[in-house]
Amino acid sequence: MVKAFRFCCLAISMAFAAPALNAAEKPQRIASLNVCTDQLVLALAQRSRIASITFLAVNPDTSYYHQQAQNIPINYGTAEEILGIKPDLIVAGSYTTPATTALLRKLGHRVELFAPDDSLKQMRTNIKRMASLLGEVQKGQQLIRDMDIRLAGVAQTGRKPVAVIFRANGFTMGRHSLINDILTIAGFRHLSAEMSMARAGFLPLEKMIAADPALIIFGKYKPEHPSIAHQLLEHPALSMLLALRASGKKRDSIVIPSNLWNCGGPFIVEAVEKLAQKRKALLKAEVSP
Repeated sequence: MVKAFRFCCLAISMAFAAPALNAAEKPQRIASLNVCTDQLVLALAQRSRIASITFLAVNPDTSYYHQQAQNIPINYGTAEEILGIKPDLIVAGSYTTPATTALLRKLGHRVELFAPDDSLKQMRTNIKRMASLLGEVQKGQQLIRDMDIRLAGVAQTGRKPVAVIFRANGFTMGRHSLINDILTIAGFRHLSAEMSMARAGFLPLEKMIAADPALIIFGKYKPEHPSIAHQLLEHPALSMLLALRASGKKRDSIVIPSNLWNCGGPFIVEAVEKLAQKRKALLKAEVSP
């Protein structure tokens, strides 16, 4: 399985057939309308060529490249903001502010939409496509190559404990998601996928506790910014469960910052590595699935 994964990574990394753009052809005023396209633009384009990114790009909770995003003009997804900066390339997600992207296209602007990163395959496709659009094919190749080398080094075989991601309101991801691929590479079975959840959905707290997964994965929670959605994470039953887990070694929980896997990019390797280390500790404690 590991050998097959490495071969697949290598094949995808080499599959860059788009011709390189010369300096004059590269877009010089790039505008991004989605936090995930923000990440790819920040990873691939020179700062001087980025005309605007979203307000989420400077937020460390949502953006891995939040430091690189500082002092770049931000937008809130309105057509008026984008028209004012006269971009020569606009990138956005498939579901990003559709009224804005439709109007910008109608006015003659080049708008390129990107599908959500719902798998490692789609993530690589998006990186490759963005690199081609920006005229940074070689940089994109290197980014994918480095990422795949690290992923291949982490890919786990053997016994697979059960893990689940549990966010505000019990939000989780199913079989067809980037998170499912991340958990699989890190050596876990995915509880939500095994419960036949296809994509995103909500997992009742009672079902999660009854399933008793070996690892519960939380996003970063800030008590100083409370919300109704986060109240479930303070439920007495969940608090008791976590207290019991803290006293032993065969069940555990971990916080993975959302900016490591909200979007696809080379930074997902950090999430995989953290999870693989946790799996190793669980197996050492002879955890049951």
